[in-house]
Amino acid sequence: MKLNKLFAGIAASAVAASALAATASAQLIFPSPEEAHPGASTAGNWLVQVYNTGNEAEGKPPTDYGIDVTSIARVEITFTVCEDSRDWFEGGCGGSVVVSSNGSQHTDEEWAKYNWPSREWWGVIDDDLGLATQDPAKKCVTEKVGDYTYKIVAEIPADERPLAKSECVQIGLQEWGDVMNDYMVTDLSLFNDAGEKLISFDFYGNPTLGSAAAAPEASAPAEDATDAPATSAPATGDVAGATDSSKGSPDTGIEDVAVVAGLAIVAGGAVLVSKKRK
Repeated sequence: MKLNKLFAGIAASAVAASALAATASAQLIFPSPEEAHPGASTAGNWLVQVYNTGNEAEGKPPTDYGIDVTSIARVEITFTVCEDSRDWFEGGCGGSVVVSSNGSQHTDEEWAKYNWPSREWWGVIDDDLGLATQDPAKKCVTEKVGDYTYKIVAEIPADERPLAKSECVQIGLQEWGDVMNDYMVTDLSLFNDAGEKLISFDFYGNPTLGSAAAAPEASAPAEDATDAPATSAPATGDVAGATDSSKGSPDTGIEDVAVVAGLAIVAGGAVLVSKKRK
């Protein structure tokens, strides 16, 4: 185990005990950051852009995969525990699946509802490891699909799906429950009400349209190379859209939700310090 992670866990515990507002989370990494798709990012949040009219100021060119974003009914995200974290993994992970959409034509109420909704998940069921940490009361549940590998299923109600007038639609995974271990998303797939796969993304954030390649060994890269640029994918079609300065340009809301998540964890005392598995 790396000393800096141990120190991070100790520091997080101290912060929780003193009720200070701070954020601590696991890292959701790319196998090789330099190979990550330009429309994907990871910095505590593993995120892909499904649609974007473009925002030159933020370095986000138009992105359109030809998907009817209003038909996104289910999100399935598969993640695995990285090799160098498996000895310390005890199922104390959790966070949220986000399906975020926004645009200059959204009302204030729509921004509040759709900009960064949280569909929380917590824990896993893994008989092989003797783990039963899942909280069935959360909106999303996990299922084991391989060694140290789990799939999160998030159902999206009809009145919470991205709006047709959205200028930016982003989908991804957050993990804020585990301060000790690293994880890697290996697949993100979107389905409609009929169960048809609309699109999928691989571990690099590349769109695969249901033909994802096999994931590489999930070992963590160097400490200084875990983040990829939070920019958008090159356009696959000509998309028109305008922004309204009074509403502001479409954004991710990552900063706000990270602070909220950190406060929630600190308030609840949900700080995990793992011990090495025998």
